[in-house]
Amino acid sequence: MTDNKLGGILAKIATIQDAVGHIPKNGIGPASKGSFQYVKYEDILEGIRKELVRNKVITRFETLEHDVHVEQVGGRMVVNTKVLVRYTYIDIEDGSEHISVVGGEGSDIGGDTATRKAYTQAQKVNLLHTFNIVSGDEPDSDSAERTDLPKAKEAKPVAS
Repeated sequence: MTDNKLGGILAKIATIQDAVGHIPKNGIGPASKGSFQYVKYEDILEGIRKELVRNKVITRFETLEHDVHVEQVGGRMVVNTKVLVRYTYIDIEDGSEHISVVGGEGSDIGGDTATRKAYTQAQKVNLLHTFNIVSGDEPDSDSAERTDLPKAKEAKPVAS
């Protein structure tokens, strides 16, 4: 028999979304890249963790893909890492689950932190999207501005 009421993990995710709400952009990027503001990973974790515990939700993750590309740039070794991660949220009261699959990328000179950066990015995106976290109304510095596209010319039939 199936219960059609929303419950379990989906209801708990909705409750956590409501409790967390807004997390401000407290991070400031390097001046060489415009000193943009961003939401710090630690702030997201701090905002989410207590709500996960309060709502009896645990998480686990599984790496689906892990690719490393190394290239020599000048005299330095640059390591670029890409990961694809499956995050599973589990309601420990009824066992229901919600799965999120997210990619992340990290780059490092020397390579000792490229993988950590990739996993951090994946988890950050996962949390922001799963819990619909609001971080402000400023567009990301890399986002494209909206432009109107030119209207397509009407196609003329080709004689056969």
